[in-house]
Amino acid sequence: MFTDRLLAGRKILVTGGGTGLGKAMAAKFLSLGAEIHICGRRKGVCEDTAAELMKLHGGKVTAHGVDIRDADAVDAMIEQCGFEEVSFLSLSSSDYSQVEELVRRGAKVKAFVHYNARGDIGLLRYADPKLLEQVELYFGDLKDPVAVRQAMEGTRAVFHLGALIGIPYS
Repeated sequence: MFTDRLLAGRKILVTGGGTGLGKAMAAKFLSLGAEIHICGRRKGVCEDTAAELMKLHGGKVTAHGVDIRDADAVDAMIEQCGFEEVSFLSLSSSDYSQVEELVRRGAKVKAFVHYNARGDIGLLRYADPKLLEQVELYFGDLKDPVAVRQAMEGTRAVFHLGALIGIPYS
């Protein structure tokens, strides 16, 4: 379904990348050629996952023990990752506070919002309107690789990934 090496040359940071959906997404991005950074509160779990993924797919996976609720720790991790520019593609608009914080810290932020006939932007509607003006909105479906790729254009890092779980009105 995806072109080989589709994500070659990209660095992607997956929060919650040590287990579950985050781990699965990190594995897929790695298999497509991206350099992966995974983080979670339990660094040991992330380190085990990094070793497992590199054994399965090759490539490079770096583990970080970070609680993403700690903004200073996130800043330090991003600096350690070596991202030249912090651009953020939120594939989940469910936590608008993260989007707001990144804008406040000077990041170029894109938010991928599930397309719907109402043009509803989900919980981002609760974000500070002045900050939301600085966010580039992309409407689409996470299951559409073309839409996700278009949203990723010019993005150096994908910081937070949405789950492919259909929960009405979430």
